[in-house]
Amino acid sequence: MTTLQEHQRMERHVIGQLLRVTKARLKEYIATPTRDMSLINSLEIFVTTRFNSRV
Repeated sequence: MTTLQEHQRMERHVIGQLLRVTKARLKEYIATPTRDMSLINSLEIFVTTRFNSRV
């Protein structure tokens, strides 16, 4: 059995990995560097705030 804290730590780790992969994929698909970063930053902020509000 895992404790709630262990579960949350694992969940954070998985979400962190998912964010890194998603950022890398977005960089591959979006041509304009400035638009690229703003979209990636927006996504990161969205996912981070959604996740942090649950913890």
